[in-house]
Amino acid sequence: MTARLAQRRGGWHFSRIAGQLGETDLSGSLTLDQRGARPRVVASLASGALHLADGMAVLGLRTATSPSDGEGPQPVASLLPDATLSPEALRSFDAVVDYKAEQIEGVGDAGSVLKPAHLAMRLALIDGRFMLSPASVDLAGGFVSSDIYIDARSGPALARYDIRLSPTPMGPLLAGWGLAPRETTALARGRIQLSGRGETLRETLGHADGRIALVLPAGRVGLARASASELDMTNLRAAMFGTRSGNGVDSAGGIFWRLGQRLGIGGDKAAVDDATHLNCGLIAFSVRDGLATADPILIDTDGHVVTGRGEFDLRGERLDLRLQAQGKSREWFGRPAPILIGGTLAAPTVLREPVDLFRPQRLFGLSMMLPDVRAIFGFVDPDETQAPACGTLLRGGATADAAAAGPAPKPAELALR
Repeated sequence: MTARLAQRRGGWHFSRIAGQLGETDLSGSLTLDQRGARPRVVASLASGALHLADGMAVLGLRTATSPSDGEGPQPVASLLPDATLSPEALRSFDAVVDYKAEQIEGVGDAGSVLKPAHLAMRLALIDGRFMLSPASVDLAGGFVSSDIYIDARSGPALARYDIRLSPTPMGPLLAGWGLAPRETTALARGRIQLSGRGETLRETLGHADGRIALVLPAGRVGLARASASELDMTNLRAAMFGTRSGNGVDSAGGIFWRLGQRLGIGGDKAAVDDATHLNCGLIAFSVRDGLATADPILIDTDGHVVTGRGEFDLRGERLDLRLQAQGKSREWFGRPAPILIGGTLAAPTVLREPVDLFRPQRLFGLSMMLPDVRAIFGFVDPDETQAPACGTLLRGGATADAAAAGPAPKPAELALR
């Protein structure tokens, strides 16, 4: 690191900063003001490419591990950071820092369409109160903006999180889940508003209350081809959009659909197209003491209405969700199998709900494995599910998007330079 150093009244000024912090380049200026009761750092810094691990290290963020449920000693990776919120440390100095980065490295695979860019944020630390506001980053054709406020003047610290996703193309955003970016026109917008207390960042989220909402207005959804290693994602898309993958791997319902076609009793052809029209959707969770409960999960497409139930635990970072698709027309052996989403936030799993087509039964006094008629006809959808009122659903999503407490008050010193 190099800089031009000058002494000023009550402090020092570093200009023309140029250097490397880990894998991140850094430039700008910084002033250390020692005239007040606490030292104050005022800085304007920039990077061409910020490496995520370097940024987390500077802010004292680190991932944690929790014990495995199995018999082995293998730890389970934790997605949420466990940085300690120490009142003594956060009151030892003040700071107001403006920072910009053109690119963010170390997120996902190289060349990913989800690669974030153009990070801009202002960080303020004033007498034990930490404010990251505003902070924004370009993401997949949209942007994420956030306001984070932490009051650590007395323990346990109070944290408020307000994170907003602008209307963003779903194709790039969910490309890793099998959507085709170029064939997808549907958008998504969302908001996370949480507040909680704790000695660490993980604890503030693990005890948080609030609301999480993702709103999906109308648009076209195109699906990418899946390889054999992506069958779980294929199963999820089959349940959500009533489709099969381009490589011919179907959900169990899709297999019976083709059989029904040969018998002349098949369902709607749209059930196996590679694209569908999304009418509307709302994926929302109410959070109480770190437990997020689906409230509601509802997605309306041309052929199906997808509903979901379940929860995920921010304290243990565990997922337990179930998605079920209901056809809008009568379908013979064309009903997608329910999907189970489990595992952890860091390593989620997506599986088709197990179906036993045979079960032990007694016939003429003998025990034998016989077809389970109820399981077989579970792939038959005799009812015509009514589509939800999209206007009401989207208005409810907008209410959820704007609900909860207003922004936390900003320290007056945020305006100082």
